[in-house]
Amino acid sequence: MILRFLPDFSAMPRRALGVATFLLLLAVTAMEAAQQRAPNVIFILTDDQRYDELGVTGHPVMKTPHLDALARDGALFQQFFTTTAVCLPSRVNYVTGKWERSHTVGFRGERALSDEQWRESLFGVLRQAGYFTGLIGKSNIPGLRQDDIDYYCGSDRTYLGFYPREQHRDFEVLFHGATETTQIEIIGEAARDFLGTDDGFYQRSLPAMKKYLGRRDRSKPFFLYLPFEVPHGTGTRTMAQRPTDDELYRSTYRDRIDDMPLPDNYVALSDWRTPKLPLEIYNGEQSDSYSYRRTPEGVREQMVRNCQTITGIDRLVGRLRAQLEELGEAGNTIILFGSDHGWMHGEWGYGGKCLLYEPSIHVPFIVYDPRPDSIRRGTQIRELAVSPDVAPTILDLCGIKPPESMQGRSLVPLMRRADAQSVEWREDIFLECLMLGQNYPLVQGVRGERWKYMRYWPLRPVPDDYRDMLNFGLRGEKPAYEELYDLKNDPLENHNLAGSPPHAARLEEMRARCIEALRESLGRAPTDPMPSITVEEWRKRTGDFYRMLRSAKK
Repeated sequence: MILRFLPDFSAMPRRALGVATFLLLLAVTAMEAAQQRAPNVIFILTDDQRYDELGVTGHPVMKTPHLDALARDGALFQQFFTTTAVCLPSRVNYVTGKWERSHTVGFRGERALSDEQWRESLFGVLRQAGYFTGLIGKSNIPGLRQDDIDYYCGSDRTYLGFYPREQHRDFEVLFHGATETTQIEIIGEAARDFLGTDDGFYQRSLPAMKKYLGRRDRSKPFFLYLPFEVPHGTGTRTMAQRPTDDELYRSTYRDRIDDMPLPDNYVALSDWRTPKLPLEIYNGEQSDSYSYRRTPEGVREQMVRNCQTITGIDRLVGRLRAQLEELGEAGNTIILFGSDHGWMHGEWGYGGKCLLYEPSIHVPFIVYDPRPDSIRRGTQIRELAVSPDVAPTILDLCGIKPPESMQGRSLVPLMRRADAQSVEWREDIFLECLMLGQNYPLVQGVRGERWKYMRYWPLRPVPDDYRDMLNFGLRGEKPAYEELYDLKNDPLENHNLAGSPPHAARLEEMRARCIEALRESLGRAPTDPMPSITVEEWRKRTGDFYRMLRSAKK
């Protein structure tokens, strides 16, 4: 490209030639410096989005042109899984690069990340490397240090709601600078403020909140994490189709409601006869958030809302890319897109997540890197990838060595290989459900390319020593129920082969591998102290942020 613009040196006087050569060297040096700059990163995480809920992954109705473009120009992981289908621990997995059993921060476990764990998290490592860091949205990470994030406009609470400023009294302070009322658009306003394309959000924010809305130093690379709380039911169920809502959230897709696809193995409540899991393992009673699953009409209404909110996020992606162009940062900003887990839309009569069936754990994951020669464009990757891989992947893309404590693997080698090049990779992944609530059983499993094994114990109370839960299964405890699926011939997991004599040898093999993978995911001796601290300790250390929210309202 440079040669096209070179002047005719032969016609220049010697002095002018020297000046032209000097200016040309400056231009080339500047271009090389730009290419060597540390990249910016934007990581977008949705809530409860299944793999099949994007245009590029095959949804027959949903329109997601901007995310489809990211996949077309980047890398789409076709077999990406969250290792736990529960919001809180899954989001901790993403930022720590660890399995839940290793970081020990679970739902109702009353644990939080320690100082050391936070320093070795994605946020801690990037900030130490000179990145300007930001978080806007639903963090849901016990142990998060608000003062150690340069731009923090997030909620540690579980729910944001579709209209966040009405969801909780603290959110009126948190999002006081917003002019929008809906979740996606409020997060978009704060993101513009973070990037520096519009500082209205900052100017309208309360003085106490401005302390946490740092002004970006444009000489530094940035990392922006945008975790949403849609299409999660607590976000989409509160959609009210108000006259002030964007037309997208009032009418789009409603003319296609009858075209919304029911799962192939959908069972309405009126047709529910034989439960998939024994009632003593799981009684199927779930929170009202998943009551829509009971009728086909309810499922289709939920799907309309899912389509609306995911398309809303897709639209925000398009706007972010336009803002990056405006700032001159589009060619040096990596964008990643994923979800904390999926959920079931009435498969076998079940709703929600937590259970380790494919609709709950299989999620979309896209990596777009515009830098020349960084990753292969338009590649679709079939290797098994998991949520703990994301943190080391981001660090690797930024030229930073991941901490030894991260258990995930960088996905960069898979994205850079040539067509015929093979990469030594994992053959299976360990899965776990330590929900401890809402009637869910304790579940452990291992999934390979073809075979999937899961073992169950009924719901149990939180033990006095949380290590008893984390070490469960390593002391020879026999499961109360088992499942074995041949995903090649039964991708919908309809036929449990655990009791099939011809598959007895395979069952034994998968049992042994599950225990081995359980031990690997633990990452320490069962008797070692937990690396995390109590939630109470964390609250004592980070109380200023919440005191600020309360005092700002007085």
